[in-house]
Amino acid sequence: MPAVSTPAPTDVLVTTLPVATPPVPDPATLRTVLLTPSPYRSGVAAQLAAAGRPVHVVVPMRPTRLQAWCSDIDGAHAAALRVVHGWLDGLAAHGVRATGEVGDPDHAVALADAGAQAPTLAVLTLP
Repeated sequence: MPAVSTPAPTDVLVTTLPVATPPVPDPATLRTVLLTPSPYRSGVAAQLAAAGRPVHVVVPMRPTRLQAWCSDIDGAHAAALRVVHGWLDGLAAHGVRATGEVGDPDHAVALADAGAQAPTLAVLTLP
């Protein structure tokens, strides 16, 4: 029986495509976003102080369904603002540079809004 041979490829094209890599942000420019509906916690503040980065506190509003339905969110906004001020005072006591704001009731939206301003490293705390 005759041997079967396959022809060897004569033209082989090797192409390398450049791969775009996202720029890596400078750690000095990273800002920590603390998204929390809960009151100030000194343990979290101590950890943030050790990181040595500026912190932006975002406290989502927590309106009741009736408040949201009636567009009467002033009480929920005021309550969230008190939590923001508690965090800012506590972080300042630990030597952390911090700013803060009241965020959207949807935590994902609140975090996205805060992260749109600067490169961020998110820290989430739960009640």
